[in-house]
Amino acid sequence: SKTESEVIKRYPPPPYTTSLLQQDAFYKCGFSSKMVMRLAQDLYEQGIITYHRTDSFNLSTQFVFRAKDYIVEKYGANYALEKPRGFRNKSRMAQEAHEAIRPTKLVDESSLNTAKGKKITINHKRLYKIIFERAVATQMKEAEIKVVKIYVKSSKDYLFETSSQQVMFDGFLKLTHKEFVAQNNRSIDIKEGAPITLTSLESKDQGTAPPPRYNEASLIRIMEEKGIGRPSTYAPIISLIQDKGYVEKESRYFIPTKLGEPISDYLSANFPVLFELAFTAHMEEELDEIAAGAKPLTSVLHEVYDPFKKQLDVIMNDGKVVTINEDTNEKCPKCEKPLIIRFSKFGKFYACSGYPGCKFTKSFLHVVSGKKCPKCQGDVVVKYSKNRKRFYGCSNYPKCDFSSWTIKDVK
Repeated sequence: SKTESEVIKRYPPPPYTTSLLQQDAFYKCGFSSKMVMRLAQDLYEQGIITYHRTDSFNLSTQFVFRAKDYIVEKYGANYALEKPRGFRNKSRMAQEAHEAIRPTKLVDESSLNTAKGKKITINHKRLYKIIFERAVATQMKEAEIKVVKIYVKSSKDYLFETSSQQVMFDGFLKLTHKEFVAQNNRSIDIKEGAPITLTSLESKDQGTAPPPRYNEASLIRIMEEKGIGRPSTYAPIISLIQDKGYVEKESRYFIPTKLGEPISDYLSANFPVLFELAFTAHMEEELDEIAAGAKPLTSVLHEVYDPFKKQLDVIMNDGKVVTINEDTNEKCPKCEKPLIIRFSKFGKFYACSGYPGCKFTKSFLHVVSGKKCPKCQGDVVVKYSKNRKRFYGCSNYPKCDFSSWTIKDVK
């Protein structure tokens, strides 16, 4: 029945801070926050990128003018800005002690070489690539995209709406989103009032879905929004809750364990103030004030510790015990009593419910659904090395020695 079109400008995102790098590397490269920080540390130590623990969007004057020269040489003068583009961090918790994460030299990942005795791996290059492209893109011109809305009226006067995009000028997208530009470079020639033919019709049932569980990227984002932690502590916090067995990963999403749920309930019920998000954010602010010399250390410690000590003394004497048992359908092979799942510093294990009369135990193995050992067709289970690195092995070990670092190698 009619069409409407407008040209909108799409601007590049700001350069990477620690949290933004961890989130983007998770989605684009599949890296955990711990792995991102390890790779970034290697790149920083070799002088390839700037300091990677930062919450600032600032870029040095030297870099933005060198970036302009690089853009002009690589893509042409029409892709470069007349004046450098800056970004402002809206977070009130931002310290901005360091500039944003950027490459120290304007060379792409193919030019990286091993230096100072540390090998540059493919993962180093993948992380460097997104850092390089993000930093350079901040100084490229914005893209211009033509958005066409198309309204279709049926013979029964039902009105349908759809839209299409056409990249008129790719700008920074030429560097960061080449596939998007290639897929949206053609115009749609439709005249108002022209008849169209329905070729297919598909119906889908849609319901209201609950909010998704947190993954590493979304958890870091909400931590930053709520003022929990600092750029240097996001990765250690996420690693700690996994190492302690409070959460487990299932398809990249965190799921609370039978250990984490009762501990969280117990602590939040008995120490409600400590577990308020506002308290954590307030403590971060006071620590910043101590570092700046605006508040004395001892007064802040007394403010927190004195009420905490009183509550702790009460809790220590109430005689309550947190019982954490996870029932199973298995029987103890020694005494026929039910086996339960217990927890140690090394993780879950099976134990006899008749303990201490029966001390039978066995390892707990997480079976990967839908996967079979390519050697003996046994179950594929999740295992951990001495360095706590996850790998996949056969449940029939030691009879079968199959192992793989990635689930992709398991058919």
